[in-house]
Amino acid sequence: MKSEKKESNGKKESHLKLRESQKRKRPSFIRQCAGKRRRVSHVWRYPTGIHSKLRHQMAGHIPIVTTGWRTPKDVRGTHNSGLEMIMVATLSQLEKIKKETQGIIISSSTGTKKRLSIIEEAKKRGISVLNLDAEKYAEKARKELEARVSKNKKAVEERREKTKKREKQEAPKEEKKEEISPEEKKKEEIKEMEKVLTSKE
Repeated sequence: MKSEKKESNGKKESHLKLRESQKRKRPSFIRQCAGKRRRVSHVWRYPTGIHSKLRHQMAGHIPIVTTGWRTPKDVRGTHNSGLEMIMVATLSQLEKIKKETQGIIISSSTGTKKRLSIIEEAKKRGISVLNLDAEKYAEKARKELEARVSKNKKAVEERREKTKKREKQEAPKEEKKEEISPEEKKKEEIKEMEKVLTSKE
């Protein structure tokens, strides 16, 4: 059993090297007429024209996608380390991962808090994070989080102080209004009435 595992690991390593060398030789497959017309994107599509020289693979034309360019099956779609890449967005998804053959890629939509918790849990379980340098990212993210939290706290304190100042400024005005005696109020009302009457005349 051990000898079989060693052989398979050796095969995988050799296939990974082969894939790297193939990648250097492999051309970038471009769609027919992509360089001639703006509306045609560079994303590969197989040529289907009846008279297409590319479909007939005539000399002097760009290479076509064929099986000959394909990588070895056991290494296809794997990371450079040879591990299978699995997208992760929550902590519960880490339970299904096999650390011997699989590695995780943390989703771009996950927030920094959740990311940090996923990295810590992966470290405990011995799962490798493939799209990040986990230790460097964790240090940087923690510093940024602390700075953001302190900034938010300062902003909240400033708002509270402003509201307190406003309340203090508004309070004496209200007291002044209440200080007016009922006799003065009557006099003001009479003046207003006289104004209305004179305006009607």
